[in-house]
Amino acid sequence: MPEPENIIHLPGRLTEGRANAATTRALAVVIEAYDRRLWRYLARRLAQDDIADARQEVYSRLTRILSADPDAQLSAAYVFKTADSIVRDQFRRRRVRYHDAHVELEDHVAAETPSAFDTLHWRQNLSRVRQAMDKLPQVQRRILLLHRLDGMSLPEVAQELGVPLRTVERHLSRALAACRITLEEAGWPKRT
Repeated sequence: MPEPENIIHLPGRLTEGRANAATTRALAVVIEAYDRRLWRYLARRLAQDDIADARQEVYSRLTRILSADPDAQLSAAYVFKTADSIVRDQFRRRRVRYHDAHVELEDHVAAETPSAFDTLHWRQNLSRVRQAMDKLPQVQRRILLLHRLDGMSLPEVAQELGVPLRTVERHLSRALAACRITLEEAGWPKRT
């Protein structure tokens, strides 16, 4: 973790001579007592680019208090509570700042009719499926159509064709594997 910069920019009223020497001394005491700890505290909570600004803001707020009462005793709890407040303020500002970066979706995102691209895409897919099924032996194609298209269970398909259930299962498995290979050759994604 990089070390803090030793440069603290005092608020304008201290450098312009408007504040008295007591305020400057009181702030110097606070900086000497808490600066390293404050920097580490801020470094754990903020991005590297924001630490110096937050630290500057802490000292600016403390200067306002010391300007009103140079004899004010600022405890560690008060200094770090001020720092915590600044951290929260930065998070709030950042959240509001990025709020405009989000795009709100309209209520009717899902169209009732497919787009021209979707229609073309599904027609091409249907064509590929038909080509894959045309390559199947007639028995496998019929079992596949009865099971997948007509919605018949495998025992119903076996009864309809008058063949054992195990035969229907084997033909369906081979038909699906052959279709998958044909579709993968046509550019469909491989099944993992």
